[in-house]
Formats: sequence, structure tokens, C-alpha cells
Amino acid sequence: MESLWNSPDKVDLIRIVAQWIVAISGIIALIFTMRSTTLKNHADLAKATAELANRTLLESKIQSANAELIHTKSELEKIRPKPLTERMRRLLITIDPKIIPALKAGNTNFNGGITSSQFNELQKIAKEPDANKYITISPDVNTGIGMGPEGITYGVKFTLNPQLIKD
Repeated sequence: MESLWNSPDKVDLIRIVAQWIVAISGIIALIFTMRSTTLKNHADLAKATAELANRTLLESKIQSANAELIHTKSELEKIRPKPLTERMRRLLITIDPKIIPALKAGNTNFNGGITSSQFNELQKIAKEPDANKYITISPDVNTGIGMGPEGITYGVKFTLNPQLIKD
């Protein structure tokens, strides 16, 4: 070993070989570093793509759920019972559109001929709880006072409370 250490040619050769080994190991380390970075980038891209797909799917499900919720609310609104006063005002408008403006002007007593279906609906609403606060139908009902599109009409007298247009 002594002759190897003291020989300048041999030491120079060993130095060159060592430098090549260092250079080659540096190149190998660089290649593996680049490959590792590429694999990490591919994994990150795949993860981001999967997250985007999941987010898109979730957004689609949320939109579907919102649409279903709006539809359900709409359907529930249709079947929800309307308040007594609102139903009563609607019926009075179908009987005669002048009733509500007359009530607003202070007239509370009304009479006239109405169809049998309007009479039935008026009686039905008048029998509901708290309806007596808004309407009183006279027991004097004249049936068959005239003929209308639905057949026999009823002569009805009723009194309305102005609170009906306020509630």
C-alpha cells in the first residue's frame, strides 16, 4: 500500500477515478431527484383531478338537492291551508268583486243572489272556528230566486266585520 500512496501516477489515477465516481453519483442522484419530482407532480395532479371531480359531483348533488327543495317547498305551499281571512276574502271576490271595496268604504251589510256552490262555500267558511268574528249570515235565505249558469240561485244577506280586510 505504501508504494501506491507514494506513487504520483497512481494517486492521480485514483483521484480521477474518485472524481468520476463522485460525478456519476451526482448524476445518478440528480436523475433520481428529477424522477421523484416528476412522480410527485403526477401524484399531485391526480389528487387535484380527483378532488375537482369530487367537488364537481358534490356541487351537482347540491344543485339537485336545492332544485328538489324548491320543488318540495312549492308543493307544500300549494297544499298548505290558507288563513281563514284570506279564503274568506277570495270567496267574497268571486261572489262579487265590489264587496271588498264596499267593505273598505264602510259598508258592512250585503245581500244578493249567489250560486249554489258559492252559497255552500260561504256556509262552510262561516262555520269554521273564529269565522263569526268576520261574518254573520242571516238565517233568511231565499232559494230559487232566479236561474243562473249553475241553476238555482240563493238570495243571501250577510254582515261583514271591517276587521276582515285588516287581518
